[in-house]
Amino acid sequence: QALSQTMFFFDTQREGYLPLSNPVSWRGSAFVADYNSSATLAAATPNATFDSGFGSFGSATTPIAFTTTLLVWALMAFGPGFTAAGQAGAALDSIRWGSDYLLKVHKALPGTNNSMIITRQVGDIDTEMLLWYRPEEQGLPRPAFAVDLTTGGSDLGGSVAAALAASSIAFRNQNDTQYAGQLLAKAQEVYEFAKAVKGRFGDGDFNLTVLYNTSTFYDDLAWAAGWLYKATKQASARTGGQGQPSRHRLEMAAPRAAYAYDWDNVFWPLNLLLAQETERSTFRQQTELFLKNWICAGNAANYTQRGRAYNPMSGSLGATANAAAMSLMYADLAEASSPTLAREYRCWALSQVRYVLGDAGRSLLVGHGKNPPKRTQDRAAACPDPPEVCNRVTGLLSPDPDSHVLSGALVYGSGRCDAFKDERGADSNRVGIENNAGLAAALAGVARVGWPWPAGRLAGWAGGLAGRGPRQGRPAGTCTLAASLPGSPFLRCAPCCRPSAAGPRPVGGVPAGLRHLPLLSHLWHLPLRLVPRPQLAPQALAEQFPCFLAQHFWRASSLALPEAHCDTLI
Repeated sequence: QALSQTMFFFDTQREGYLPLSNPVSWRGSAFVADYNSSATLAAATPNATFDSGFGSFGSATTPIAFTTTLLVWALMAFGPGFTAAGQAGAALDSIRWGSDYLLKVHKALPGTNNSMIITRQVGDIDTEMLLWYRPEEQGLPRPAFAVDLTTGGSDLGGSVAAALAASSIAFRNQNDTQYAGQLLAKAQEVYEFAKAVKGRFGDGDFNLTVLYNTSTFYDDLAWAAGWLYKATKQASARTGGQGQPSRHRLEMAAPRAAYAYDWDNVFWPLNLLLAQETERSTFRQQTELFLKNWICAGNAANYTQRGRAYNPMSGSLGATANAAAMSLMYADLAEASSPTLAREYRCWALSQVRYVLGDAGRSLLVGHGKNPPKRTQDRAAACPDPPEVCNRVTGLLSPDPDSHVLSGALVYGSGRCDAFKDERGADSNRVGIENNAGLAAALAGVARVGWPWPAGRLAGWAGGLAGRGPRQGRPAGTCTLAASLPGSPFLRCAPCCRPSAAGPRPVGGVPAGLRHLPLLSHLWHLPLRLVPRPQLAPQALAEQFPCFLAQHFWRASSLALPEAHCDTLI
């Protein structure tokens, strides 16, 4: 059910001329005037999708490319899961909608410069954010912003090339060889332009930095080369990205940012892709490093009190879902050499999926489970039905639930906290196709594994201490996660833990593992005035200082170091 709802959400985000088979009764064709004005676009561009930047009101090429690529990958990796849920056809339709758009947003310009432009965004954010009306009521063409690849734009071009190459594989597998060939030819053409003049599309033009401006372009070029290699198996494509990943790592030197996986950072999925396609151990090692840092709360991730892993630099639920999807994909590679390790990768992914669907107390997927979000930052869903006027007052600022259930939308979430306040204007209530792509993959992966749903409890992951071996006597093929060590401070210590009524310390007082160490026991209750950290507000310091102690002084305890389990397992 969750997977079918997630695929339905992609249908709700379509714009342009919608087909007669459109399954969303409350959506109609929208922004069709954009597509009659080829003078403002790289080409006529029907069949776009909304992105999250305008409250689902504008189109940006980067998230469309990212989403299309990830849906292709998910369908290839977890096809039986999509089929079991009856969603294989819906996945192909969404991929086709995205690839049709990407075919038309770039245009080679013949002449002495032999240049290519790519439409990177349709809609002006300054104008759109002042408006709040039904998409179907927009009658005037919106401005389009294009990037000339001869002046830079390797990030945008790489993303588009990767999506086109990936889509060519999907439709070749469906025996649509003509369309697949068209996609592959365009992917190769865009890639050649993207790598010829290296640079980010937003460099030097501050009008382009508002939405989806990337941190570095090296990962995008390598991502494109990796998908071209998968599509063609030509060695030149594989070596075309040589050196790009290492340059990307240098530019993303901050550890937590370096371990993010979202539309802005595809270095880690690139390693998984190449691990699937080559025999080189380097790519497996890099993928295992990524997963270890997520599962074991290393440089990549922290955990909320109720068990969600998140990267502080990319804290959306979508980024967590992306990591879960990677864990499920890599489990297939690890299966032959280590079935136990493969099961633990799947267990962790299942725990994150279950968190989204309600194990933490409420569902964060619209229209699904217990107390799901009802006030999304989506104009088509929020606007009241005609003839009532839709504007910022009756839409964005209204405290009422959405007029139409945006079924399957994964909200961005509250970052490092489990608390979720269902307010339409909050960032936590944003939705977007790029936020749902990883969840679709993870849900299909879980469906393919076929474990009974009660088998994936969150116990044992609540503090970020994953990696226990399988519980003795556990039935083969199930996933009942081992409990954390007694007295582990991580059970009640997370960056979002709340002060107790007795004062600014985690509920439960000094963890058992620290009580026999007088100095550390004293430090646990150290007055805040003795710990000068001006960059943190007092409440944030009260919440984080005990966590810091637990993480950095646990080795002094006589108890076994929880992370050691991860070190030996992963």
